[in-house]
Amino acid sequence: MGVLLMVHSLWRWLVLLAAVGAIAGAVTARSSARVPGWAVRTGLVYTILIDVQVLIGLALWVANQWWMGNAFYAFIHPLTMLLGLGVAHMGRGREKRAAVAGQPGGAGLWAYVGSLVLILLGIPWFQ
Repeated sequence: MGVLLMVHSLWRWLVLLAAVGAIAGAVTARSSARVPGWAVRTGLVYTILIDVQVLIGLALWVANQWWMGNAFYAFIHPLTMLLGLGVAHMGRGREKRAAVAGQPGGAGLWAYVGSLVLILLGIPWFQ
């Protein structure tokens, strides 16, 4: 489980980088007049990476019980990450629907920002 914890810890940087990329893609799509695929692709990459991160985290949470007695690891961290995952998927859905309807991109911007904020609040920076 030590390797899985290390992968989980390192994978977070990919998730954070992808979140910034999804936000940048949505901002770029919002400022352009055409329907870009960039916002849809960056949102897809972000949601895939956060899905993997949450799956690894859930495996660690269930398999290891070292979080017992620690309210942050037992409740706050998993809850904020699951909320961040849900908000990211909501933004991805909005981007996809906007692209299919031929509307300008950037529909998921605020969802991606909200997801990033939730993730940043839930990361155990002190570890």
